[in-house]
Amino acid sequence: MKKGLNMKRIMLFATATLVAALGAPAQDWAKARLEKSPRHLEWVKVKHGSREVNCFIGYPEAKEKATAVVVIHEIFGLSDWVRTVADQLAEAGYIAIAPDLLSGAAPGGGGTAELGGGDGVRKAISSLPPDQVTADLNAVADYVAKLPACNGKVTVVGFCWGGGQTFRFATGPRFHARRGGPERQKRSQQKRARRGLETLEGVAEEDLNRIGIGHR
Repeated sequence: MKKGLNMKRIMLFATATLVAALGAPAQDWAKARLEKSPRHLEWVKVKHGSREVNCFIGYPEAKEKATAVVVIHEIFGLSDWVRTVADQLAEAGYIAIAPDLLSGAAPGGGGTAELGGGDGVRKAISSLPPDQVTADLNAVADYVAKLPACNGKVTVVGFCWGGGQTFRFATGPRFHARRGGPERQKRSQQKRARRGLETLEGVAEEDLNRIGIGHR
């Protein structure tokens, strides 16, 4: 996505992803898509400190190394719909990894699936410590960047609740460090906010639009 992206196009994308998120509970079609996908899809566990984050990852059918996309789930948690987003990104040529940020939030150490959906998932998400979310995302980004199939480039995209986490992650220390260190923090708030948009660089706009409006 180019840096010259205007606000109208951003709003169109945000609206499309919000519409997709609202339809998340009815997901039989999503399970069917995943079962029929020809791509390599798997679950991995990303460990950091005392945390173990369950992640769904999809690989593109390509010989060359690919850019990775961290897919941050909506308020419904790591649903089947979010997994289809990872599959669609893999179909478009990206390595897509979707972490279950609710890992460990359910009794017995489970995550989204064990919470049973509905109010249980939403309450658990509202209780997540922001620092834990950031640490999980940092660990996942580090993990996927080091995969042999990755070209070292990592971008982030989120939906609904995950959209807010995307911008929060993009304006945090990880991105300050990559752009020259503490002196960058002296720049205006406007420039800091723009870093949130820059996390989408490396993902073609047509791929994002197709995924945003492709949900049925």
